[in-house]
Amino acid sequence: ITYICTYTVTIRANSLIVMLSQLSAIFDSFWSPRFWFGKTNLSWTDFEAVNTSTYELVYPIPIAILLLITRGLVNDFVFKKLGEAFGFNRNARGNSAATKELENLLNKDKNVNKDVIIRKAIESGMTERQAERWIKRRVKQDKPTKSEKLMETTWRAVYYAGTCWYGMSILYKKQWLWDTRYCWYDYPHHHVEDDVRRFYMVQLTYYWFLTCSQIYGDSTKKRSDFWEMLLHHIATISLICFSWVLNMVRAGMLVLVIHDIADLLLEIAKMCKYSNYQKACNVMFAIFVFTWIYTRLYIYPKYVVYTTVYESAEIVGIAPVYYVM
Repeated sequence: ITYICTYTVTIRANSLIVMLSQLSAIFDSFWSPRFWFGKTNLSWTDFEAVNTSTYELVYPIPIAILLLITRGLVNDFVFKKLGEAFGFNRNARGNSAATKELENLLNKDKNVNKDVIIRKAIESGMTERQAERWIKRRVKQDKPTKSEKLMETTWRAVYYAGTCWYGMSILYKKQWLWDTRYCWYDYPHHHVEDDVRRFYMVQLTYYWFLTCSQIYGDSTKKRSDFWEMLLHHIATISLICFSWVLNMVRAGMLVLVIHDIADLLLEIAKMCKYSNYQKACNVMFAIFVFTWIYTRLYIYPKYVVYTTVYESAEIVGIAPVYYVM
């Protein structure tokens, strides 16, 4: 028995050592200068004097969680009251004994079969037609109401308004806004100013907040674009982190500010829609479409994509990580 136990422990220890060595090899390969810098003469020692740290990317996560909690409290005690005042309250679910039993059934099992609900409703004194009507109303009540949509889009509009103003006030004074080649001259020895650092960390915090909100707040809502938006947030966080680690903050600033301009107009149009101001919604949406076409289909590819693909390759060189980004 001792021999068998010793033999088993040895096998498991060897397997663990092999697994750890494989993970170490993957980790070393990931941080390999060959992957990050390609055939250029750059190495990680060139980033030692740069005033950015990978550990700074961790700080926005707890702040995003705290912001999520704060938003929940403000929604419950401020925005929901305003929504009810404007007539956006949720439809009543009914107070009869039959509906209460059905509610209890759904609370116990969210994935309960429709036939089971109808059978339970008939046993409680409802007709099959009444049961089906109740199910349809109940499904609609599980979806976000106009009030909830208005709260969400108001948060985003306020955020985008602040970041647009702050980002433009920062970029206006930077030489690399007017000549994008300065995004790569003397790379990677670019000192990151405090205003740029704050802007970058705020953006990263916001997208962590959206990710947490998507998982915690929206996972129970029947949103058709849940997985698409979650993938979008994860991709954005990854790109922000990659550009921070590589100190490509200048190009990253251009990307973030250009995208925020159209996003602000879209959120304002949605606010008008959920507030039942249809004419204002139409006007804002038309402005949004024009702005989106100009910033995303003209400014972004002509200047930002061009400098990251061609000017960076000409001045700095190409590395495998570029294709990942």
